[in-house]
Amino acid sequence: MMRIYGDLGNLDASGRAVLYAHELKKAERDELREGLRVLVWDGEMEAEGTLEYAEGHWRARIDWKTAIDKETGERLPERFWK
Repeated sequence: MMRIYGDLGNLDASGRAVLYAHELKKAERDELREGLRVLVWDGEMEAEGTLEYAEGHWRARIDWKTAIDKETGERLPERFWK
């Protein structure tokens, strides 16, 4: 699963994480397509998400049930994703 940096604490109006896909290698950027499952990380946590392209940027609709705290490796409590 491709890993992409995005700010999980700052979501757009539709609840999606804006991704920093420009930091990927060209070969990886060429593989991006809507509906692709990716791993989104921001230094503090990571979670799986589904890619969407909107307003000129790649975004991910996050599956919060998969979110983990990077420091402890534990799943985030349900209050974070409900």
